[in-house]
Amino acid sequence: MLRADLLAYTRAERLEFRKILVTAYKHPAFFAVVGFRLGKFYQKFPTPIKQIALIFYYLFNYPYIRLFTGVEIPLSCEIGPGLTIWHYGNTIFGGGVLAGKNLTVNQGILIARKTERAAITVLGDNVTLGARCLILCESIGDGATVGAGAVVTKNVESGQTVVGNPARPLV
Repeated sequence: MLRADLLAYTRAERLEFRKILVTAYKHPAFFAVVGFRLGKFYQKFPTPIKQIALIFYYLFNYPYIRLFTGVEIPLSCEIGPGLTIWHYGNTIFGGGVLAGKNLTVNQGILIARKTERAAITVLGDNVTLGARCLILCESIGDGATVGAGAVVTKNVESGQTVVGNPARPLV
């Protein structure tokens, strides 16, 4: 998964060490993606080792990644390969978000549930979330785009672009 994320960030066909270094320098939110993938890797360990690894992760990695990047991605999320967060700062994924491959996120987004009992949010493949958007719906279909500053309270169909507050489809 991390390989696909690196390829999405570098926009290259193959990985080159120089491009990875440039990406890490230009996109601090990249460290949040790496930290998330590391935490998901820890979850695959056998139970006693997993508990120690996750304690290490939550005490020493997660708080500093959140502080440094301003990006919060809990390990209860399931996000496919190709995750890119282009700008850092105030980007929060609520617990339990399910996202497909090639999710593109800009700064200042919040993905949350409308209520505590609401279903988790499911994002399809190739979804793009604009800056400062608020996602409060249950699903966003494949290939959908959410415009900057949109407040999405209703489900978004595949291939649809929504903008505004409340979010409405572009015609």
